[in-house]
Amino acid sequence: MPLLAAANLHKTYSLGRVDVPVLRGVNVAVEAGEIVAILGQSGSGKSTLLHLLGGLDRQDAVGEDVGRCKHCGYDLAGLTTLRCPECSKEFFESAASKQGAIVFDNRRVDRFSPSQLDDFRRRDVGFVFQFYHLLPELSVLENVLIGAMVKAGVGYSANAASAKSRAMALLETVGLSHRLGHRPAELSGGERQRVAIARALINQPRVLLADEPTGNLDRETGAKILDMLMDLRREHKHTMLIVTHDEATAARADRVLRMVDGHIVG
Repeated sequence: MPLLAAANLHKTYSLGRVDVPVLRGVNVAVEAGEIVAILGQSGSGKSTLLHLLGGLDRQDAVGEDVGRCKHCGYDLAGLTTLRCPECSKEFFESAASKQGAIVFDNRRVDRFSPSQLDDFRRRDVGFVFQFYHLLPELSVLENVLIGAMVKAGVGYSANAASAKSRAMALLETVGLSHRLGHRPAELSGGERQRVAIARALINQPRVLLADEPTGNLDRETGAKILDMLMDLRREHKHTMLIVTHDEATAARADRVLRMVDGHIVG
């Protein structure tokens, strides 16, 4: 079973009186430790797919939900995993054939409650966005620590020292240990993206979701960011899903999936 997988995902947005289908039955799977690139032009549905996989948005409800296990006939109604409790066989493809599904580590993300989704985003997923989304009033170190603060909540003070140590180590890894007290406005685009990557990794997520991580950078700076991501993957065995419109960026991945008009093609 892949670490992260989805099948038959649909998503439509309404623009006034017009419905705009963005995802039209998407299937994708990412193995643990793998880097997969989703390559496509603007409007193809790449970012929407990433948002669904990371629990930032919900898929559309389509068709009927799964009924019985195709292997033994066990009633699967309401099941929150994709392994049959009766015969222990995986049934992801059949389970998703009618009702779309998103699965992380054999757990149905699409069936998570709001609080479970919050926990999933805090603990299991790290996000890197094209436009960084750093808080301008905070220093580099404080921006990285935000994720640890959100994860720990009221218990953060008890873990503040270890979180700070981890943040400083990450910033050293991304080459910004000399910029801890600087604000985002004092950094270059490449430096801001490195801060964003350190922030995404502060909680040691099991999967990193990157939305056009080099899209706002020049070619040389973007290549350096990709080099850094590859180094982090080699050192820490991170699982990564990167969406991009750039062929050169996609070529750095282990595997490339092409997205056109809301479908994975080829």
